[in-house]
Amino acid sequence: MAQRDGLGHVLTVDFSTASKKIRCCFDLGTEYPFSPMNVCLEPLIGEVSVDILGKSLIRNVKPGYGYLLRATEVVNSWLTAIN
Repeated sequence: MAQRDGLGHVLTVDFSTASKKIRCCFDLGTEYPFSPMNVCLEPLIGEVSVDILGKSLIRNVKPGYGYLLRATEVVNSWLTAIN
């Protein structure tokens, strides 16, 4: 789901496996993709460590072309790996 706010767009994506589900909100500001975006992580089902996932995003995903795609791939891979 994409929503527009006064400073850009917010994209909300739910990621799930058989036993876990997490909702991620990606705040795509006016500087996107060349500055870090704000990401909110909300576990919906199962035990999901948002602290570890957040650190993984910071460590592995850098701003630039394809930023949002790389971020979603890291979340999906991470959630699949811990399942």
